This record gives sequence, structure tokens and C-alpha cells, in this order.
Amino acid sequence: MTPSPAKRGPGRPRSADTDESISFSVLKLLETGQTLSVEAVAKRAGVGKPTIYRRLRDDGLPDLIALALPVAQADLFPPRARQSRDVATLCAVVAQRLTSPVQRQVLAQLGGDPARLARYLQPVADALRTGLGRGVDTDATVQVLLVTVVGSALLAADSSAAHDSAKDLAAAYLARNRG
Repeated sequence: MTPSPAKRGPGRPRSADTDESISFSVLKLLETGQTLSVEAVAKRAGVGKPTIYRRLRDDGLPDLIALALPVAQADLFPPRARQSRDVATLCAVVAQRLTSPVQRQVLAQLGGDPARLARYLQPVADALRTGLGRGVDTDATVQVLLVTVVGSALLAADSSAAHDSAKDLAAAYLARNRG
């Protein structure tokens, strides 16, 4: 007996190019400080409003942000940083990247929803756990370091200050709390 092929929903299959265009359009609107709306995203992406609405769970702004989260998350945490075992440097790189206009907008939109913010920062948390290794209370340390990273990014005057602040705070915390 041969397995039946996976069933596809009605209508045309979704286009990866269209999804990418929508994601980048959301990010560009955030980056330039323009109003984020279904109309603005559709116009910038060169698609109709129904194309956007089909990708939303509801008509809310946070779901427009959600369309771009995978791209924003990849920008937040580049592959080269994922390979770092130096936890303080990793914190510094992520804090610096969080100072970009897009990342600040994403943080502002996700800040009211701790569960979504935690999912967004999950790759960073996983890398921190890996970098920490053994000998520390990993979960508590990861939480402190994530607060350090986000706080440094939100409170710093520029990306260089965020980088330096996160690195210094993380290094001091780790020096004091490692076994």
C-alpha cells in the first residue's frame, strides 16, 4: 500500500517570494518609521490587501509584525554569533543589534506580550545556555543575561554604548556567579 500524498488546502499554493516580499515590506516600514498598516504593506510589497489578510490571524498590528518576525529574528542573531562560546560577547552583539530601528519597533510591539517576546528571543537564550555550560544555575543566568541584553539596548544612546554596556554587565555578572 502506497502512502497517500499530503493534502493541500484549497486555492493556489502560497508563494515564498510573496511571503518574503511581505516580510521585507513590514521591516522597511518599521525601519523608516512609516505607519504600519495592511494598506501600506500591500502597496510596498506589490500585492493586494486580500493577500495580506490571508496571512493574518486577525486584523491586529501585532500580527503584521509577526509576518516579519522570522526575518527580523535572523537579523537579530546572525549565524556567526551563534557559534560564539564567549557569553559576554554574544550578549554584546545581540544588544548592539537590538538598537536598530527595526529591532526597537519589534521590541515595542512584542513588549506587551511576554510569551511572544520570549519566543522571539529563544534562539539567543538557547545559545546562552550552550555557552554557559555547566556549573551555573543556567535558567536563572539566562534570564538575567536576557534582561541585561534587552535593557542595554533600550537604555543605550547608540549601538556602541549598548554593545559595551551589555558586554561589561554580562562579564561582571558571570565573573561573580560562575562556580
